[in-house]
Amino acid sequence: MVQKQPGAPASQIFTNLIANNRQVVWKYPKAITASETGWQINDSLNSDKFWAVLLEENLNH
Repeated sequence: MVQKQPGAPASQIFTNLIANNRQVVWKYPKAITASETGWQINDSLNSDKFWAVLLEENLNH
């Protein structure tokens, strides 16, 4: 979760999640691109933002 402060100008946010070969079981919002390698999000911080993933250990690796 990233919170935009009232009165602050919009800015960009860039974040990485390294999943280390874990399987994505659930993600929010559904439109984010997340895989066994992780995610990269680059978004405009013009309002509060929330991203989430539920990962499960990938036993095939």
